[in-house]
Amino acid sequence: MWPYCTQPLYHSAQPTIANVTVINGLGVSGRVREVTWHPHLPHGVLLSVSAEYSEVLWPWSGWLALSFTVKEEGADFDGVIEGHVNMTVESYGDNGDRILKNATLTLPIRARVIPVPVRSRRLLWDQFHSLRYPGGYFPRDDLRAKHDPLDWHADHVHTNFRDMYRRLREHGFYLEVMGSPLTCINTSLYGALLLVDPEDEYFPEEMATLKKSVDAGLSLIVFADWYNASLLRYVKFYDENTRQWWIPETGGANVPALNDLLSMYQVINM
Repeated sequence: MWPYCTQPLYHSAQPTIANVTVINGLGVSGRVREVTWHPHLPHGVLLSVSAEYSEVLWPWSGWLALSFTVKEEGADFDGVIEGHVNMTVESYGDNGDRILKNATLTLPIRARVIPVPVRSRRLLWDQFHSLRYPGGYFPRDDLRAKHDPLDWHADHVHTNFRDMYRRLREHGFYLEVMGSPLTCINTSLYGALLLVDPEDEYFPEEMATLKKSVDAGLSLIVFADWYNASLLRYVKFYDENTRQWWIPETGGANVPALNDLLSMYQVINM
């Protein structure tokens, strides 16, 4: 299943997260009793699987998020790991009999695992600072799309940057998605950090961490789309729901924030 089949797992990588939609066939309302991971022998114990889920399924459906990481014991493992996840759902029938029913969903898991790649082949994609609507009014990168000016999906290596992802994978690079602040990441594991059209600002602690990381050998690659303070006033719109004028939080990228970040390296006014 794309994109999970395009890159193997390995120890110390950022968690790989798979989202599953759960349809409750027992009734309009249900409750998840438990979600359990069952590794298959002999190598399933090398894979750690954690789950977050909607405890209540209503109406008819809910969600399940599975996070996969390779344990330290699997740092040198090269092969396939198998197991399955069981999800038990409880629900009352719709015929008024008030009899509690339950069903167990089994999800087979099969993951390709490789030894930890060398640092120069590992790239970190900053997703944490990429924001989207409706968290705020963030316009699309392409302002010509006037029929849908809001950035609903943000930028992601598996969506609008999938061609870039494919090309890097074809050349032997491994891309990991960063979903937490830079202060929570061991940047010494990566050859380069990719900042692609970030909308959010960087905390002073993150800037200090990045400065130390670059001094220690981390490469920094920055892509930035448009930013024009005068133009932002012309793409405002009146929202009928809130009865307020909405002005963009930033442009296609938060260039002022990037200027602050890059000023540490005497790079200004992008």
